[in-house]
Amino acid sequence: EPASAYSHQLESEGYTVIRDVLSTGEITSLRKAASAVYDTHNPDMRNTHLPPEEQADFRYEMFNRDCEIQAVIGHRAILDVIEPLLGEDCHVIANTCWRNPPREKNRQGGGGWHVDAGPHIPHDPAVRWDERIPYPVFAIGTHIYLEDCPLACGPTAVIPGSHKCGTPPPSDQRDSDTLTCYDKSPV
Repeated sequence: EPASAYSHQLESEGYTVIRDVLSTGEITSLRKAASAVYDTHNPDMRNTHLPPEEQADFRYEMFNRDCEIQAVIGHRAILDVIEPLLGEDCHVIANTCWRNPPREKNRQGGGGWHVDAGPHIPHDPAVRWDERIPYPVFAIGTHIYLEDCPLACGPTAVIPGSHKCGTPPPSDQRDSDTLTCYDKSPV
């Protein structure tokens, strides 16, 4: 069956935004459930490379720690975007919760420009992907915002189409506010 415009944007631009998936009550309930996990589980030591003030921001395995949080991954509005690209047997490979307090550094969420799980098809960025060929999708990161996340708190930013450039961002521009890819700026 035909895929949604969200699925097409995710495939072609590397991101999409689906608004109003959860009700205000669902968001409030999920926020309370996530806070309870932060209150009862210590930070995971997999982030020892981070500065101490950032290690407490993460809790891994969130969907394994609360059934209400686990249930949100099966939300039909989310799966309807993902399944046309990954198939109906897609599965969760990571389930991290972040708290992003305001900071002077790492305002982009996740600690500067990086590629999650890739690049899957490495190539010279000077050789552009042929747009006639659908770009294969192997992994999708889904962010469910439970609070407003102003720029100072480091919301996720993406550069449309950069997932097709075949290389990670230049290491000397990891914290750049002006990084571009194929003349496209972050959104």
